[in-house]
Amino acid sequence: MAYEEAAADSAGGFDTYQSSGDGDSFESVVDTSVEKRDLIIEMGISIESEDISASVGAIRSFATAAGGVITSSNIGLRTEDQHNGWATIVVRVPPDRLDSFLINLDDPERVGTLTSSNTWTQDVTEQLVELDVRIENQRESVARIRQLLAEAKDLSDVVTLEYELNRRQTDLEVQLARQASLEGRVSLSTVTIDLYSPGDAPIPDSERTIISGFTDGWSSFIGTASSLGWFVAAASPYVGAVIIIALAVGLLRRSRRTASE
Repeated sequence: MAYEEAAADSAGGFDTYQSSGDGDSFESVVDTSVEKRDLIIEMGISIESEDISASVGAIRSFATAAGGVITSSNIGLRTEDQHNGWATIVVRVPPDRLDSFLINLDDPERVGTLTSSNTWTQDVTEQLVELDVRIENQRESVARIRQLLAEAKDLSDVVTLEYELNRRQTDLEVQLARQASLEGRVSLSTVTIDLYSPGDAPIPDSERTIISGFTDGWSSFIGTASSLGWFVAAASPYVGAVIIIALAVGLLRRSRRTASE
């Protein structure tokens, strides 16, 4: 199937490639002639199937053969005819096995008729390099605070350093989580397959893109909120200790001024 470049974002956003929708075979998705880059590859495929159950079984078999995994599936079969209905399957496949998976998928007899296909790619090479540098610097910063904490004698210094250690450790955990997320999306390409019966309408590509974007954004928000929540919970005892010390010092100074008067 021929792919036409629809958009390219030089700032590192998704480059979108839309299929011609003519039902031809897949062309290679991964360009092996390009210098090694860290690419996130996501695909959306619509297939018309006369036997949804058989198509789902074939896709599961093809995913296993390609070293992939099905991360989610949503299947609805009509009660009057168990062959008809719909299904949405999300498959994660190693990029170097993606082409072979797509070749197997393009099987009208076992899977169905390919009606549309879209590919979104994002180059995150620079983002991962930047994260590597930030993580290394943050680890060194955490190590320095640990050393200062080990040498601290004054109680107020200990409290302040422990608070700072928790803050920097949390920042490090957030960056590590972001790195793991990007590396996971690079190591396994995502293919969302929509199966539908003849006469039914497939999910529009625009809706699939919006749903995918909302899902990724929500997952990122939950991860960040969890990390921030951990930081607040971990830091609260130290904040309370700082407040108590400050109040005690203030009361002590006030009592000394009263005694001197």
